[in-house]
Amino acid sequence: MTRVDYSEIANRIPKVWYTKDELRKKIPEVFIRIVLDIAEAAGLHLTKEDKLRKLTAVLSKMSGITPEKIEQELMEVAAIFGRLEIFEEKYPEMVGMLPLTENNTRIYPAIILASILGVSKEKAISLTKGLFEDYSYVMEASEEVLN
Repeated sequence: MTRVDYSEIANRIPKVWYTKDELRKKIPEVFIRIVLDIAEAAGLHLTKEDKLRKLTAVLSKMSGITPEKIEQELMEVAAIFGRLEIFEEKYPEMVGMLPLTENNTRIYPAIILASILGVSKEKAISLTKGLFEDYSYVMEASEEVLN
């Protein structure tokens, strides 16, 4: 198997590679998907009208964080995942060079993630740990709250 130089890929990513308009359009789409994924994982059966309100109430009860803060954090997560989706759409050849998990989920090495998000490598590592560890915790713990 050929070794991939992730630093070389990261250096090929332009400093400005997406527009604010692209991100503004992508965030609501990703936000809705995140809300639905969390609700489904938690076993919540939500109507269209109460999805966000009910979900944030459950997460608030579980975490002790206000529903407004939870919604804000979910929007921040949506902005990060939105950037990744835009990147995947614009640069499929670079994305194709990245490793996959056993479930065919793309793995973004920290140096690549840092270039995509425009942050330091340390911040990218911190975001990855925070997002994925917190996200899986929410999905697992929400079942306990509902039972």
